[in-house]
Amino acid sequence: MAKADKSGYVKQGRPCLLVLLMVPSVVFAESKFLYEGSIPLKIILASFILFLAVGCAPTIRNEMVSEALHQQPFTVSAEIKPYLTIPRTPEVSFRPLPQPGGWLLARDMQEGTANQYSYLQEQGLDYGYYEALISVDYRQALLPFVAGTVQRTPEFWVEGPADCFTFDDASPATQSWTLEGVFDGDLVDRKVSENLGPLAWMDSTNWPEAYKASNPSDLRGSVRFKIPTGIPTDPDLYESDEMPGGEPDQQAYWRVSYLSPDLSAMAEWQSLTKLTMRFVSNAEGLHLQPVLRVRESNGESSSHHAINALGPNGTYPIDGAAQPTWQMIEADFQLPAEAIIEYLEIRVYGRPDMAVFFVGADSFLDGVCVGH
Repeated sequence: MAKADKSGYVKQGRPCLLVLLMVPSVVFAESKFLYEGSIPLKIILASFILFLAVGCAPTIRNEMVSEALHQQPFTVSAEIKPYLTIPRTPEVSFRPLPQPGGWLLARDMQEGTANQYSYLQEQGLDYGYYEALISVDYRQALLPFVAGTVQRTPEFWVEGPADCFTFDDASPATQSWTLEGVFDGDLVDRKVSENLGPLAWMDSTNWPEAYKASNPSDLRGSVRFKIPTGIPTDPDLYESDEMPGGEPDQQAYWRVSYLSPDLSAMAEWQSLTKLTMRFVSNAEGLHLQPVLRVRESNGESSSHHAINALGPNGTYPIDGAAQPTWQMIEADFQLPAEAIIEYLEIRVYGRPDMAVFFVGADSFLDGVCVGH
């Protein structure tokens, strides 16, 4: 039977071909041994047939997944050769990465010409990273009671829709997002530090891959800010009120904001009722607050928080850790009728003492999408 290697693939050696190449030598050996009377011919033939039977397995090669877009059809294809076996119809299924769950329902692949098989996934998958499982069950042609399975597991991306800021293969890579801060809480006219650097694009961390474990050459990344130095650690130097979503006794806090480009001309964003975003940080105690800045029908500007947030005032606590995992945040909004969405501001709140314990800690934002 086929044997799985460390990569999760199935080794698809073709020992049956080697055996076939050995036929002349075996025939010669049989004749010689039979002539000399040292080994019975029946034993030689039985051993040869057994080795030939159990040593064969189908091969899956040249597996490919066509370009896949969010909720759009795509094709999985592969070359599958039986090699003295009786294979069943190949199947394909999918599961999301990097923390795979169960495989989605398996579907039969269709046979084409010259051992080519394909499957059309008509109902596309959501934006994200996936693994396909191409699987072939088979029986040996010479010994039908001997069975096995060969598999291949190619990984592939489903690209985000046009209304998604994925920070992948874009120019500029930050997709015109910027940073604002560092502010004294929500006092927009009072800064507590001028050391906030520019928003940086990083290809070392990309949703949903592990923290700082993304392939640096695939042009897939996220945008990052570091907790800056120079933030005052004395709470008495702050004038801000209680931190939104923070501890009841935590009065002082600072704020940094990710600010989107102008969204008013992006039609996809004007029908927004839900947005999703992906965030990860190795700093403990951060809170996130998505805010939509809109222009109402009377020409006045207003700001709106999420209505389904986990914390008060539209905030979401971030699970910081030394080796953190991505959090996908789904935020629902109720906006005034005929309001035009101009900007999305994603506010990040932190305590003053974080400038001691977590200064230089990384915070990454990725996959900011309308309703996906």
